[in-house]
Amino acid sequence: MCKKLAWVAVAVVVGLVTVNVTGLGGGVSMGAKKLANKLEKKIPPEAQIEQIKHEISQLGPDIDENLDRLAGERVSVANLRKDVKERQAKLDEQKTFLKAMTDQLDSASVQTVSYNGRSLNAERAKTQFARDLAGYKRAKEDVDARQKLLEAKEEALSVAEEQVKAMIDKKAQMEIEVARLETDLKNARLEETKSKFALDDSRLSKIKASMQQVRDKIAVQQEKLKIAGEFGTTAVPSDKAEKTAATDAIREAKELFGNKVAENK
Repeated sequence: MCKKLAWVAVAVVVGLVTVNVTGLGGGVSMGAKKLANKLEKKIPPEAQIEQIKHEISQLGPDIDENLDRLAGERVSVANLRKDVKERQAKLDEQKTFLKAMTDQLDSASVQTVSYNGRSLNAERAKTQFARDLAGYKRAKEDVDARQKLLEAKEEALSVAEEQVKAMIDKKAQMEIEVARLETDLKNARLEETKSKFALDDSRLSKIKASMQQVRDKIAVQQEKLKIAGEFGTTAVPSDKAEKTAATDAIREAKELFGNKVAENK
């Protein structure tokens, strides 16, 4: 029952804090905050630790979701990297070809040239060269843009990987910390129990000491009577006096132990 009430208190505190933070409730936010603080102080640490453990456990699905997104982004970056590499290779081949054709077409005496396996006259070859050069420039701009996009994605991926790693490490760290909290709380509860037993033991010790005092008094009285008998003095009390001394000792013991003493009639 106490456990259920503790969880209810936790839920109320969370609800009130949510209302206060989001601004819902308008004029009652200050009152809600005070009530939340008051209730929070009444929540036992065991319930708070259970709530913390629950929240930490919810990090698991969050981490899994981020790992899925991270895996998808890695595949996307890998595909883009492959695409850029293939396009750059084709661009390099086209560049090599265009440089070679530039040397041939730059000669004024050339009449015909072999252009991509075809024999073309100089004018047609130059016209085709202009088209290919324009295509190369467009392709180069496209590859450059893709390369910049790749670099941006790689940087973002690196940041995301660090964030997920930090999240995983933080979760593990918090699990260790909450385990320490549980241990500390158990030790504190154990000390409380020991302290209670110490109080009971103190009372027992006091009673034992009182009983020993009574025993000592009786022993002294008996020893006194024994000594008086040994020396043959008249100080030896009668049986009635001895009984009276014993009765007084019992009365004293009852007073020490808190028992009600019956009045002599």
